Amino acid sequence: MFLNRFTTSLIAKPAMMVIPTPKVMIAMTTILSSSDVSAVDVAARTYRNVFIGYLVWLVVGGLITAFLTFWVWKSGNRLQDALVAEQAGRTAELEKAASEAKKAMAEQQERA
Repeated sequence: MFLNRFTTSLIAKPAMMVIPTPKVMIAMTTILSSSDVSAVDVAARTYRNVFIGYLVWLVVGGLITAFLTFWVWKSGNRLQDALVAEQAGRTAELEKAASEAKKAMAEQQERA
């Protein structure tokens, strides 16, 4: 009984029929019977609008991609600069400690 609740969603449901109302039928008849607009003109206009929308979508997507690429590149450069600066500081500290150790070793050798 419990498992049956999950399997009911797998059963196919009958197709729903759309029954047009009289206003929709009158509008469809008016559109189809008008002589100044043909189906080819409507299809051509629709195609043109969809194509223009597609081109706009491509341009916007390209601009967004270019912006995000630049952003990632710039943040990578900042990270690399920060790492170089940090390593330069560590290197300076180690060189200072090494020079102090050399001085101490030289003093010790002089005493001996």
